[in-house]
Amino acid sequence: MKVADLLQFLQTLEAPLRTSGGTKVANDLRDACDALASFGDLPMPQFADFLKKADHYAKTGEVPLTATRSRRKAKPLDAEKVAAAAQTVAGLYERAIDAELDYSTIETELKRIEKSLSKDESLALAKEVDITRSLKTKKAAFEAIKERIFDRKQSFQRTAF
Repeated sequence: MKVADLLQFLQTLEAPLRTSGGTKVANDLRDACDALASFGDLPMPQFADFLKKADHYAKTGEVPLTATRSRRKAKPLDAEKVAAAAQTVAGLYERAIDAELDYSTIETELKRIEKSLSKDESLALAKEVDITRSLKTKKAAFEAIKERIFDRKQSFQRTAF
């Protein structure tokens, strides 16, 4: 969303305010819209950062040099944990052709692994077990892993007489 989208919404409020007798409020809104017009191309997050800097300047007289918005720092991957999880997944994949390994056991084991890994570790695990499609979430990674194991099990069951 850009500032222009917000501006368009605010402009739609002017006429109802004017017709309901709020001429002064409508004029104030028009002045605010005129001031916002020059920021129309900015994305809202960038405009919000600008407003925070302007507020800081108005209160302190100092121009902040860095953005005031905090960013989430990614946790480093625990390569050993990912490797151990990959080994467990590979074992499940290999054992999928065993008639005694049922679907609920596979799901239980995958849920246990899922709980122990972060999102980034889960995505790394999916790559480690040769899932090449683009995945964006932890849930998507484990769905793809589960799908691969289930597909192997179903394929074997179809061919077993």
